Amino acid sequence: MMTCRCGRLKTPAGAANEADVNAISKQERGVYGLLALVVVIYGLYFSLYQIQRHCTLETDVDLTNMEQVIWNTLHGRFMRATTYPTGTGRTITDFSKRVTENRLADHVQPILLLLALPYALVPRSETLLVVMSVAVGLGAIPVFRLAKRRLHTEGWALAFAVGYLLLPVVETNSGWDVHGMSFVPPLLLAALDAAEQGKRGWWWFWALLAMGCREDMPFLVGWAMFWMAPKAQRRNAALMLGWGTLWSLLNFLVIIPSFGNEGSPYLVRFLPYGTPLTQQGITDLLGKWQFWQVEVTKLLLYGLRLGLPFLFLCFLNWPALLAMMPTFLLNGLSWWEAAVFPNRYHYAAPLVPWALVGALEGFLFLEDRLKKWKPSVNWRNVMGEALMVSMVAAHFVNGYTPLNHNFVWPRQTARDAQLIAALEHIPSQVTVSASPHLAAHLARRPTIRFFPDLRDAEWIAVDLEQGWDPYGRWRATLDAVQNDEDWEQVASGDGWVIFGKIPASVWSNEHSEEK
Repeated sequence: MMTCRCGRLKTPAGAANEADVNAISKQERGVYGLLALVVVIYGLYFSLYQIQRHCTLETDVDLTNMEQVIWNTLHGRFMRATTYPTGTGRTITDFSKRVTENRLADHVQPILLLLALPYALVPRSETLLVVMSVAVGLGAIPVFRLAKRRLHTEGWALAFAVGYLLLPVVETNSGWDVHGMSFVPPLLLAALDAAEQGKRGWWWFWALLAMGCREDMPFLVGWAMFWMAPKAQRRNAALMLGWGTLWSLLNFLVIIPSFGNEGSPYLVRFLPYGTPLTQQGITDLLGKWQFWQVEVTKLLLYGLRLGLPFLFLCFLNWPALLAMMPTFLLNGLSWWEAAVFPNRYHYAAPLVPWALVGALEGFLFLEDRLKKWKPSVNWRNVMGEALMVSMVAAHFVNGYTPLNHNFVWPRQTARDAQLIAALEHIPSQVTVSASPHLAAHLARRPTIRFFPDLRDAEWIAVDLEQGWDPYGRWRATLDAVQNDEDWEQVASGDGWVIFGKIPASVWSNEHSEEK
């Protein structure tokens, strides 16, 4: 009896250790399983969401630009892009001056060549939308590793990974149109994770991919890695900064000017609308005190919007703050509305990794100080729960799921279906001038224009209910087309119309019956 009781109460040391190891291993497998589950759910949800956006005519200019460039490149027309309204942001009136027909006149994005691989297998818009959604979701994996390395617990690391997926500044990269910058957060997170593990080859691999997402990213990646990489990797980080700086200079001073013909496509984004893009015009603007008052206010508001979901912990870590500084200043001081709202568009993508890691470091910094002040309190739980509440609250306000009370799942109407079906009847090789959101369904062709740019156009597709165009005069052009004998209306519906310069008999019999 005693032996039996002792057998139950006392366990040999080796057996106890083995039991602990098995228990820990089982716990870790459970956490990793949950991590995989949330990543799969995120990728699946946003893939469906993006496909539904496309089916409801909500995709727009960026998808058109990306897909046409990739499609043309795969068909032997390297980086051909024909939709840009203007390189300087000014409204233009003479379309004949638009001689630039290459993506490299506006953006240098070698990442598009990588995206061409899955697109070549399934050449559809949905392919790019799904790849983007999955890629952003995979960023939760390096977030988990980075958090676990600092917090030493799988539970809180998983919480940070879930928080990453809930952040509007992250979700906007998979909830908007495809863009090279959408891939920046997961690539930079993977690069930092590899750097901290001492895997130099993978570090450079992920960093180089991130550098290929936009012309300024080589410098931004090198700059950030110089501050964020471990001290043991500082020499490699300095090399990365030097390489990135040279690459960005090449992009801005050689490649873009060589393919473009209309000046800088960036300067206008950082100046008030209507500012003369001359030395005197810019000098006069910079001399106005009111201009600087507005700039300081905008910068403070940008910091508030970016930092609030992180409880401003990201600003307590000076390496992360330095890593964010170039993009933070460019966005915060910009007069380009899309740039100053980090939860709406992809312009804040380069800030996501450093804001997350900065929040982790700031979390540990503040926890250490609070422990010294009042060691009896479990500050990790208090602060961790507060941070998670803040991230979830940000999602409630600006997230891309039904948890946000303002969120509306895209629902295709009969009009949407009819219009998309009509667009599919337009011949695939002809030049089309279309409303921007209709162009997203017509990008697989050598040349496409945004209406009312009619250069070389053989077909026109206009949505009368969403007639926005980057030139500001679509209605007058539409009236002229309707009164022009060279154009024939071949199809129309509820608030949309399609014209062709070719005989209407080319329009399929099937569509004629529908009409």
